[in-house]
Amino acid sequence: MTAFDSKSNFFLVEFKREKEAKYVWEHLKENNIYTLPGWENEFSGLDNQFIRFNVGEQWEMDKVVELLSEC
Repeated sequence: MTAFDSKSNFFLVEFKREKEAKYVWEHLKENNIYTLPGWENEFSGLDNQFIRFNVGEQWEMDKVVELLSEC
Protein backbone atom coordinates (compact mmCIF):
# COMPACT_ATOMS: atom_id res chain seq x y z
CA MET A 1 0.00 0.00 0.00
CA THR A 2 1.31 3.42 -0.97
CA ALA A 3 -0.20 6.71 0.21
CA PHE A 4 0.45 9.80 -1.88
CA ASP A 5 1.17 13.22 -0.39
CA SER A 6 -1.65 15.71 -0.73
CA LYS A 7 -2.19 19.41 -0.17
CA SER A 8 -5.96 18.92 -0.19
CA ASN A 9 -8.62 17.46 2.10
CA PHE A 10 -8.15 13.96 0.72
CA PHE A 11 -5.38 11.47 0.11
CA LEU A 12 -4.98 8.71 -2.42
CA VAL A 13 -3.84 5.19 -1.59
CA GLU A 14 -2.62 2.68 -4.15
CA PHE A 15 -2.80 -1.00 -3.27
CA LYS A 16 -0.62 -3.64 -4.91
CA ARG A 17 -3.62 -5.49 -6.35
CA GLU A 18 -7.22 -4.69 -7.16
CA LYS A 19 -8.33 -7.62 -4.98
CA GLU A 20 -6.59 -6.07 -1.98
CA ALA A 21 -8.20 -2.66 -2.62
CA LYS A 22 -11.65 -4.21 -2.87
CA TYR A 23 -11.12 -6.18 0.36
CA VAL A 24 -10.07 -3.03 2.23
CA TRP A 25 -12.92 -1.01 0.71
CA GLU A 26 -15.48 -3.65 1.80
CA HIS A 27 -14.01 -3.82 5.31
CA LEU A 28 -14.21 -0.04 5.68
CA LYS A 29 -17.75 0.08 4.27
CA GLU A 30 -18.91 -2.64 6.70
CA ASN A 31 -17.67 -0.34 9.49
CA ASN A 32 -19.46 2.75 8.13
CA ILE A 33 -16.34 4.33 6.61
CA TYR A 34 -17.14 5.43 3.07
CA THR A 35 -14.37 6.05 0.56
CA LEU A 36 -14.19 6.57 -3.18
CA PRO A 37 -12.81 3.47 -4.93
CA GLY A 38 -11.00 3.57 -8.25
CA TRP A 39 -13.68 1.49 -9.96
CA GLU A 40 -16.36 4.15 -9.43
CA ASN A 41 -17.33 6.45 -12.31
CA GLU A 42 -16.04 9.59 -10.55
CA PHE A 43 -12.53 8.21 -10.75
CA SER A 44 -11.68 8.47 -14.43
CA GLY A 45 -8.05 7.81 -15.26
CA LEU A 46 -7.11 5.78 -12.18
CA ASP A 47 -6.84 2.02 -11.97
CA ASN A 48 -8.94 -0.22 -9.75
CA GLN A 49 -6.26 -0.57 -7.07
CA PHE A 50 -6.77 3.02 -5.84
CA ILE A 51 -8.93 4.29 -2.98
CA ARG A 52 -9.43 7.96 -2.20
CA PHE A 53 -9.92 8.94 1.45
CA ASN A 54 -11.41 12.28 2.47
CA VAL A 55 -9.77 13.70 5.57
CA GLY A 56 -12.13 14.09 8.49
CA GLU A 57 -11.95 14.81 12.19
CA GLN A 58 -9.06 13.33 14.16
CA TRP A 59 -11.25 10.66 15.76
CA GLU A 60 -12.52 9.64 12.31
CA MET A 61 -9.01 9.30 10.94
CA ASP A 62 -7.97 7.30 14.02
CA LYS A 63 -10.83 4.90 13.26
CA VAL A 64 -9.65 4.57 9.64
CA VAL A 65 -6.12 3.75 10.80
CA GLU A 66 -7.51 1.18 13.25
CA LEU A 67 -9.60 -0.49 10.55
CA LEU A 68 -6.73 -0.49 8.05
CA SER A 69 -4.46 -2.16 10.59
CA GLU A 70 -7.02 -4.96 10.88
CA CYS A 71 -6.63 -5.68 7.18
